[in-house]
Amino acid sequence: MSQWDALVSAALVGTERRPVPDTDLHELDGLDGTSAAAADDADPAALLLDRAALLVARRRAGFQPAQRDLPAPSRPDDRPAVSRAAAHRLARILAGEHPGTLPEWLTAAADRGLRVPGHLLPALLDRARGNPRIRGLVSTVGGHRARWLAGLNPDWAYLLDQAHTADTSDTADGAEIDPDIWEYGDPGGRRGYLAHLRARHPDRARDLLAGTWAQETPQDRIAFLTSFGADLTPGDEPFLETALDDPRREVRQTAADLLARIPGSALSARMARRATPCLTLGPHAGQLLVDPPTSCDARAQRDGVQLRPPDVAGERAWWLEELLARTPLSTWTGRLGTTPAQIVALDAGDWHQPVITGWARAAITQRDPTWARALLGEGILAGRLLAVLPLEERAAHAAGIVTNAALGVELVELLTEIAGPWSEELAAAALTRIVQAGRQYTGLGERLCAVAALRLPPELHERAEDLAEHPWPALRRLATTLRFRHDMLRELR
Repeated sequence: MSQWDALVSAALVGTERRPVPDTDLHELDGLDGTSAAAADDADPAALLLDRAALLVARRRAGFQPAQRDLPAPSRPDDRPAVSRAAAHRLARILAGEHPGTLPEWLTAAADRGLRVPGHLLPALLDRARGNPRIRGLVSTVGGHRARWLAGLNPDWAYLLDQAHTADTSDTADGAEIDPDIWEYGDPGGRRGYLAHLRARHPDRARDLLAGTWAQETPQDRIAFLTSFGADLTPGDEPFLETALDDPRREVRQTAADLLARIPGSALSARMARRATPCLTLGPHAGQLLVDPPTSCDARAQRDGVQLRPPDVAGERAWWLEELLARTPLSTWTGRLGTTPAQIVALDAGDWHQPVITGWARAAITQRDPTWARALLGEGILAGRLLAVLPLEERAAHAAGIVTNAALGVELVELLTEIAGPWSEELAAAALTRIVQAGRQYTGLGERLCAVAALRLPPELHERAEDLAEHPWPALRRLATTLRFRHDMLRELR
């Protein structure tokens, strides 16, 4: 039987009953990082069509195609591929069915030590190109082959930014980035190279950026500074101080936010000197006297204080909030009270909102759980404050906040910031509020359903289906998404 007849026979009988025959099309080798004969995790139908297409092209051409040098194949990955059902589910998600479930699918696969089959990697890499939040997960579940592909396609070079999460011996599959990309690469590739170097040699990465800082665009400066955020060191302070002299306000603010996270930084000390006179204890117990700044000079603006306030804030209130947000919280302990809870309970009168918001921003930046607990009852930045707390504490605090929160946009914003899957207590509180919102404010209820669909425990799909008997389309969509997630996770076990 000829190669063509063998392919036709497999197509007629079905690849589930007859394996895809091997061919002598050696040009297939290496196209997906492995040999065609060893691509046992590829979709059989797709493999058959690929081989048939190449065989047709060769027959029509009438001559042997010229040989070319192929890149070295990807390193083998010893992790098992996901099941065929799970791969099919991923293909459906990438095609647009419940696209919001993609991060959960990737997380579950990574937690189980599974990898994505090679034939789905191009679509997955394209999706992650526009969604930076999932790139670390894609690097994990894509493994060596995904990083190998990223080294071949400039559009996927962003994935090399995540190479520090993998074995640093990945030079065989291209995870070690060519240093020339810093000088000649596109912005995405250069950011990937800097982050890659920063994870291994922070001082070298900082010095490299300092050498080209004057030639970088403002957008690239902000992106490069942001890559420093995960692993700041005291050695970064001198360079970040020079960034405070940048002509662009956004660059100065990014550098100031980073400096505020370095304990004992000079910027923190300057902010404390500015903020201390603004807050003093009053003559009466529990009274906080507030004297906001009357101006915002050039030196304060250099330190990241934004001159023009948002439309909803007055100038003095805004400047006060900006100062407090970058002042070490230890400044107030002992000066205004013994504990953060005592300090937060002080009566600031008409200046309560900017004072509490400034302290909340500082607690988030400085990752201070004691201050976060004290501030949670104020209803400001609650979702971000919850993220500062230890994981085991978040659920109880979140359930109480959701139960007592007013039905409004703030509730949607709060639930959006609480990662899933939610605890049983929080899930029950959220479902109660969803039903209440659906009865009173249809638009708000729809937004709550959209948020809850991706965060409720998927095993609650039966309860949601009972709720969905109410003639409300958003509830039915909620139940459908939960069922989809339930089946999705079962396929990944």
